[in-house]
Amino acid sequence: MGAHVPGTPVRLETDRFIIRSMTTDDVGEHYLAWLHDPEVTRFLQVGIDPPDLAQLRDYVAGHDNRTSYLLGIFTRSGQHIGNQRARIMPHHRVANLSVMIGEKEYWGRQVVLECRARVLDFLLRDLDLHKVQGGCTSDNRAAIFNYKRQGWREDGIHREQYVSAGNRVDLIYFAMFRRDWTARSDGAR
Repeated sequence: MGAHVPGTPVRLETDRFIIRSMTTDDVGEHYLAWLHDPEVTRFLQVGIDPPDLAQLRDYVAGHDNRTSYLLGIFTRSGQHIGNQRARIMPHHRVANLSVMIGEKEYWGRQVVLECRARVLDFLLRDLDLHKVQGGCTSDNRAAIFNYKRQGWREDGIHREQYVSAGNRVDLIYFAMFRRDWTARSDGAR
C-alpha cells in the first residue's frame, strides 16, 4: 500500500498535467458544457441524459476517495481539460477506470495515455490493486487504439450492448493486470 490515506484527496503529477480529486468548487458552466456537447459525449453514456448543474455537483460530491475517485485532469496552468473516474471493489482489489477529455484542443495529444499511466501507477502500485478494467464501444477507434498501445488486454465483449449513431455496437472490455503493468513500466525505466 502506498502513501494515500483512504478518504483524503488525491494529487498526482505527470510531466504536463496535475491529476487531482475533483470538488464541487470545480463544477461550473464550462464543465457542464462538455456534458451537453454531442462530440464530447459521443461515446459516453452521460450524453444520453446530460445533467444540470445541481446534478453535476451531486455527482462530483458522490466520490469518496475510498472506493470512488473522480480525478480532474488539469494543465500546469490550472485549466481543467478532462476527468478520470475509478470505481474500486476493495475485496476483489479490482477497479473500473474511465476517462473523458472535454477540451477538444487536447484530443489526439496523448493526454489519455500520459494521465492514465499515472493513474494506473496509483491504482496498481499505491493502492495495490490486482486489476484495472476499462471499456469502450466497438466504434470508438481512438479508445481501442489507446488501450492496445498502452498494453491493455482484451477482457471480454458484450455483443450489441449499446446503440451508437443509430447502430448496435459491442462494448469491449480491456484489462490491465498489476503484473503486466509492473513488468511494462519497470522495463521502461
